[in-house]
Amino acid sequence: MSSIRHVGDYQLTAHVTPGEGQFSAELLLSKSGGITLQRYRVPGDAFADRIAAHDHARQWMAMCEVSSDGHVRFDAHCLDQGRLAVAAA
Repeated sequence: MSSIRHVGDYQLTAHVTPGEGQFSAELLLSKSGGITLQRYRVPGDAFADRIAAHDHARQWMAMCEVSSDGHVRFDAHCLDQGRLAVAAA
């Protein structure tokens, strides 16, 4: 699975932010070839491992939607998947 997903005029990038010895998964939204417009933290706890956090971000990136005006939406199915992933961790 790629770390970048193109949706219409937008690009989503799976990203990881380090902090206090842990890594948080997030998505970056940008115009294709442009600067980052928004940063979205994905549901779930922080990870001790950067690779696990990145994989978590990529899974959410594959399930979310981007509206024509550039808003990232996680539908009910995505939220259910997130709750299951957190509960299993």
